[in-house]
Order: sequence, then structure tokens, then C-alpha cells
Amino acid sequence: MQQCLLVSAGQIRASDAHEEQAVAGKQDALFLAVQADAAAAMLSAINAGNLAEAAKLYPLLAGHRARSRIAVADLLSVGEFMLANGDPEGALTVFRRVISERPGDDQLDRAYLGAGKALLRKARCDTSAWHYFVAAVDLARTSALADEARTYMRKIENCQE
Repeated sequence: MQQCLLVSAGQIRASDAHEEQAVAGKQDALFLAVQADAAAAMLSAINAGNLAEAAKLYPLLAGHRARSRIAVADLLSVGEFMLANGDPEGALTVFRRVISERPGDDQLDRAYLGAGKALLRKARCDTSAWHYFVAAVDLARTSALADEARTYMRKIENCQE
């Protein structure tokens, strides 16, 4: 004799929702584990002095939590490496994230300077770069950094004349 199972559509939807939540929870845990591994690998590369490898790993740090595991000085070094090695777009991402995610950091002047320098490598971004250089001067902890930002500002002024 065959047994009939009568299940309402609402019960099926509720069951599907619980299954989806379980899968989402597992995916979240996997995402966090991958982020932790990427941050650990990036820290290892930085500590070994391998900024090229650290620069490759940076895009894998998709969340603020993972990026917050990396010291600002190290992030800025990676951004400066990217800028010096022909990746101004990647460098700009690093600098802008430092500015937005670590607004009270004492090395913010370097982030603003780096963002300005990265923008100068893009077409028609002189005005945006100017604003970053002004912020770098305002936040400068050293006269050398302020002078460097002012030098770039003069270059922008000279191009506009």
C-alpha cells in the first residue's frame, strides 16, 4: 500500500527558507575563512618584504574586517608599490579605502598624497588630485610630505596655464 504525503506549499517554502539560511551561513563562514587566509597570506608576504605578492593578494581582501587586520603603514606600502609599478587604479583603491576606513589614523597624510599621485596618472583627474593634495598638506605630519604635496600642486597649476 502506498502512503501519501500531503505537505502544504507554506511548509515547503519554510523548509526551503531554512535550507537557504543554512547554506548562507556556511557560505558566510567560508567567506570569512577565505578572508582570514588572504589577510594572513598578505601579512606573510609583507613581512617577507614581498610587496609584489602582497599587491596581488590585496584584491582578495573584500571585507573591511580582513583589511583591518593589515596595519595602515603596510597598506600604504602596498599602495605605493602598486603606484610605482604601473597600477595606479589598484593604488587608488588602496589609498581611498585607507582614507574611508581609517579616518583617524596618523598616517592619513600619506594616503591622501598617494591618492593624489594616483589620480594624476588618470586622464582629466587633475582637479580631484588637487583636492587630495590639499588634504595631504592639511594633515601633513612632516614638512617633507607637505612639500611633496605642494610640488604636485604646482605641477597642476603649471599645466593649467
